[in-house]
Amino acid sequence: GLQSRDFCNGVELKDKKKISITQPFLFVSHTTLHSFTASRLLSWLTGNKSPMEWNKGVLNKSEYGQLEMQRFIRRHALDRFTMNPHFPVNTVAIMRGALVAQRDGFGPAYIDAVFRAMWEDGQKMDDPAVIVAVLDKAGLEGAAIAAATQEQPIKDQLMANTSASADRGNFGSPTFFAGSEMYFGKDKLVDFEEEIVRQRDAA
Repeated sequence: GLQSRDFCNGVELKDKKKISITQPFLFVSHTTLHSFTASRLLSWLTGNKSPMEWNKGVLNKSEYGQLEMQRFIRRHALDRFTMNPHFPVNTVAIMRGALVAQRDGFGPAYIDAVFRAMWEDGQKMDDPAVIVAVLDKAGLEGAAIAAATQEQPIKDQLMANTSASADRGNFGSPTFFAGSEMYFGKDKLVDFEEEIVRQRDAA
């Protein structure tokens, strides 16, 4: 059945893809999901391969991707979105922080703060001092969260989530799961919502 959970994130494994919460496509999808009536029922895992890797050597693909991104931003009035000047960044610390936040009951507030810092405010979210300042500004305990990211169970969970996500079929970002049904890409948000509603009504 449907589960409600926060983001599950991971780090790079030898035979798995790198998982990240700071991809622009994931940010715009996350922001748009707030407008979907079924969003509270969602269950999703996120993964990433950078646009530079996706589009390397493919004529016109990167340009079209940027055009499509701008269309999506206009359609959903994501007026504050801006490309982060520091992208790509090393996201291990903030991904561990997401697991701390999920464990301690403030996952949504943490995710919103990190996404805003990365994709609206242009913060360098692999700088420990910046991360603490961003979390403090959001009313969270930045230093305590940073300390908790060094706990071995949190590190182990990050690795386990990466492996589980890839084993489930995740190959990129943003990926969404409604039960056993997987959807990839921000253009699949409507299909994803319809599947959540279908499963809810069938329960």
